[in-house]
Amino acid sequence: MMSTNRTRWFVVAICVQVFLILGMGLWKQSLVWRGREITLEASPVDPWDPFRGDYVSLSYKVGQIPIDLVRGVKVGGREQLETGDVLYVDLQPGGEYWTAKKAHSSMPNAGIFLKGRVQNIEYDAKGNQKTISLAYGIESWFVQRGEGKKIENGQRGSRPVIASRVVVTPEGVGILRSARIAITHLPKPAPDVTSPMQNP
Repeated sequence: MMSTNRTRWFVVAICVQVFLILGMGLWKQSLVWRGREITLEASPVDPWDPFRGDYVSLSYKVGQIPIDLVRGVKVGGREQLETGDVLYVDLQPGGEYWTAKKAHSSMPNAGIFLKGRVQNIEYDAKGNQKTISLAYGIESWFVQRGEGKKIENGQRGSRPVIASRVVVTPEGVGILRSARIAITHLPKPAPDVTSPMQNP
């Protein structure tokens, strides 16, 4: 009897885990279905993590915004932004890549925007806030094993531009779908490398 109960609970535990995994996958896929795909400009920062496989840490152009785009924004009644604050960045098409237009402390009612968290704040010589660095949860681009080092070696002496295809949901959640190295002097365009969906 004891063995039967253990077997039953073991089967239940396995089924719960399977349903959780399927549920997470369906939830992420629903975000993709509801979102709008755009292309963002990025550059590689740190190409390899031995514990997670090959990946490239990306620094997005829309992740570095001047304080002018945040002028007048108050978070929690404060005039000055702090690390950890949440901002919503309006995006606008600008040729091949979308660019940052304006930042808000609350979610906009319309338009294409990304929800980000302040990671770093740069100051000028007078101590005034100058540039805000934001993370959107799309900064890890996973590639095939060995490709990370190739990208690292390829960027020596030059800084390649990464064209990232990102799905943006109506709530401002970004999901990195794929990325490619966009370097004009390559003999042929680099193929898209599909990335696992990132956690929003």
